[in-house]
Amino acid sequence: MSEGVDAAIIECGIGGEYDSTNILVHPRVTGITSLGIDHTQLLGHTIEEIAWHKAGIMKPGIPAHTVAQPPAAEEVLRTRAREKSVTLSVVNEYPTLQTWHLGLSAPFQRTNASLAIDLVSTFLKTFSVYSHIPPIDPPLQPPEIRRGCER
Repeated sequence: MSEGVDAAIIECGIGGEYDSTNILVHPRVTGITSLGIDHTQLLGHTIEEIAWHKAGIMKPGIPAHTVAQPPAAEEVLRTRAREKSVTLSVVNEYPTLQTWHLGLSAPFQRTNASLAIDLVSTFLKTFSVYSHIPPIDPPLQPPEIRRGCER
């Protein structure tokens, strides 16, 4: 809390609802990556239970982004977003990323990169920086976004 940085990207340890990162009560944006059946001892044994926990990072009035999820998980995320007065956006993979040489080459990394691009774009817009970045395929400016994804 006292590192003296202008911005930080904080990744939850395992879950959202009871994760220690919830000490940050006013983030600029939150994101949820692809959900799967993991950490079941802590998060539950169904995709719905896991989605409920992961949605715990959502904060009232703060935009949240996620990627396409299994339908049952997405419904839980949408329900929790409504309960928390959160605008939840589902990020599709940007086709342009097919031509980028991402730092990690697994196909699912394009989905992760699409989410990261939307999170960065939303973050920058909250400071009225690069407010011209369009929410389309993908926001390619500033060029640092592409360079960062390709590292």
